[in-house]
Amino acid sequence: MNRQIRFGLFATVVALSSAAALGADSTPPQVVNPVGDWDAYEMILQADMPLRGTLRQVYIDRASGFQARRTGQMPYGSKIVMRDYTAVSDGKGGWKTEGDRMVPGSPVVVLVQEKERGWGTTHPREARKRGWCAVS
Repeated sequence: MNRQIRFGLFATVVALSSAAALGADSTPPQVVNPVGDWDAYEMILQADMPLRGTLRQVYIDRASGFQARRTGQMPYGSKIVMRDYTAVSDGKGGWKTEGDRMVPGSPVVVLVQEKERGWGTTHPREARKRGWCAVS
């Protein structure tokens, strides 16, 4: 191939690569809640696992949380969302904390459970979860 053509192709590749790098978003992606708006949920639990450097935050939809506190039972239609994160390092071999809780870093996985009438009836009775279905 002609030297000028090779140089031109090289310059084009470099220019396109630089433009792509400048246009790339360096912020981590926001975890999408597969069952709606995060504001419709309240956090009910955070489980820290310092030996693994991870944590799980558990949320319930606000209407079901209110009903569960009032009646002591989870109503049909309840949605529980669990988000797992890697913890933020403190730079000294431990984990950064706020209010005695590990600080979430990058999201790892989102798990969803929902309760509806009749769910699980195709499973053997001993394997049923009283109307709950889990998706990850």
